[in-house]
Amino acid sequence: MGIDKADVRFVAHLDLPRNLESYYQETGRAGRDGLPADAWMAYGLTDVVNLERIIQKSEADDRHRWNEKQKLSAIVGYCETQGCRRKTILNHFGQDSSNGCPNCDNCLDPVEMWDGTSAAQLAISCIQRTSQRFGATHTVDVLLGRKTEKVIRFHHNMASPFGTGAEFRASEWRSILRQLVAQSVIRVDAEGYGALKLGTGCCEILRGDQKVMLKK
Repeated sequence: MGIDKADVRFVAHLDLPRNLESYYQETGRAGRDGLPADAWMAYGLTDVVNLERIIQKSEADDRHRWNEKQKLSAIVGYCETQGCRRKTILNHFGQDSSNGCPNCDNCLDPVEMWDGTSAAQLAISCIQRTSQRFGATHTVDVLLGRKTEKVIRFHHNMASPFGTGAEFRASEWRSILRQLVAQSVIRVDAEGYGALKLGTGCCEILRGDQKVMLKK
C-alpha cells in the first residue's frame, strides 16, 4: 500500500487478504502504466482460521461480523474458483462479466474437474467420527492412516475412517479440504482452534444424493 509507481510488474500475497476489496486494491498497484504485470498469491486453511479468529474477536456488532465473514467466504471462493478470475471479481462488484479474460491462470490453463463425491464422503465421515474437534492436519493424518502421537492418544487409529483416504496424497487432501470449505460443505471453527465442522449439504452428500465436483 502507498506505492505510487506506474511500472510495478509483480505483486505477491504471502497471506490471504481479508476480502476481495483489499485484494483488488492491492493487486491494482501493478501495471498502472498499461503494460503486463503479474499477481501471485499463496494461501492455506491456516489463513482462513486466523482471519476467522480476528473477526470473531472483533468488538463490532453481530451484523458487522456476519458481513466480514461473508467477505472472507467470497475471497476463499475466489481462490478456489475453476472459472475466470476476472469474471469472479467483476461479479463481486456488480459489473459486467459477459466475457472471460486471456490472462488469469484458469483461462490460460483451464483446470480439470473430477467427481470428488467419494472423497467428500470420506472427509465428512472422518470429521464426524472425530467429533468435529480437530483441524485439517489431524484429519488428513487419520485419513492417511498415520499413527501419530495425537492420533493414537485419541484412539483415532481405531476409528472407522482411519486409513480410508490412502489413495490420495497429503497435498491432495489439503486441496480437497480447502475446496470443501470454499463450497461450505465444511467450515473452519475459529473459536475451536481451526477445528473442521460439518457445513451445508453433508447429509445429502453422504447419502449420494448430491454430487461434489472438485478441481484436480
